[in-house]
Amino acid sequence: MISILRSNQPIAWAIIPLTIFGGLLAHWWAGTLDELSTLVHGLGLMGVAFLGHHIYISRHVVDRGDSTLAWLIVLWSVTWLNPTTWVEGLRTWGSLFLVCASLSMALTMHRQSSTSGIQFRSGALAAFAIGLNPSNWGVFLGLVAMQVNLRTGIFREWAMLFIGAAWGGAITLGMFWLIPRTIKAVDVTSSATFQSSSWLHWMTLIWAITGAIVLLRRQSSLNLRSQNARLSVLTLGWCTALGSIFSIGPDGGLAFAALPLSPTLGLAMGFTCIGLVPNLERKRRMDKPWHDAVYWMLVGTVLVLFVQRLLN
Repeated sequence: MISILRSNQPIAWAIIPLTIFGGLLAHWWAGTLDELSTLVHGLGLMGVAFLGHHIYISRHVVDRGDSTLAWLIVLWSVTWLNPTTWVEGLRTWGSLFLVCASLSMALTMHRQSSTSGIQFRSGALAAFAIGLNPSNWGVFLGLVAMQVNLRTGIFREWAMLFIGAAWGGAITLGMFWLIPRTIKAVDVTSSATFQSSSWLHWMTLIWAITGAIVLLRRQSSLNLRSQNARLSVLTLGWCTALGSIFSIGPDGGLAFAALPLSPTLGLAMGFTCIGLVPNLERKRRMDKPWHDAVYWMLVGTVLVLFVQRLLN
């Protein structure tokens, strides 16, 4: 499996749709999704995985890419699909696609003399993503964190980021007034959340922390652009995922909830765990078989989580 994912052969990319097909078939068999929702989730998941791969390669997160990241995004995300209507599926994956588009746009700011246009577009895309799925509001917080890290003291660019978000938000509100009520109405379903009593959920956090440490400890071997891109991807991904634990309560105040196990978290986990997949060439040169053991432990954890999700 590792050698296939790390190769450039067409069969490596065939594993991604096969994983989507197998995972969604299991969801459909267990009654989690109906036929139309299964199709929507499959197409949406594939689109987000390939856009994530585009960010991974074209935005200099790594020097040389492969299909591993797209497969990890699929593996984590398909595990945490919730029972939904096809409309909610459209909104879920449409929002995540726009989150990735906003991140991809923001990563182009490296060594630009002026990034006002980039900030405007990334802010607008983030607003569209939030409009489709308000629980992804953390994407804007991630853009702010990127701005603080990369372009701290330029007021014009800060202003364009907020203006772009306001413009995108206004268009989103206008569209929701115009579209039919049946489209904008979304069924409220109970999402799986992080349970402190489940050792598997704690294992998820352990993998996230381990993956982040592995990625960040290799920062010194990368050029400045790749260092910033890797840090930005982790920051925006986790701001988006963790933002869903906060919501506006009935009294108008800020409410705190358990972390939803959702495709948004799956996207963040995919980027975070990429360093835990052994590099085939390095393994052959250094002969460290424990890399394989770590990888198969990761895959085993995800598969057990997937089975537990179906059984529940």
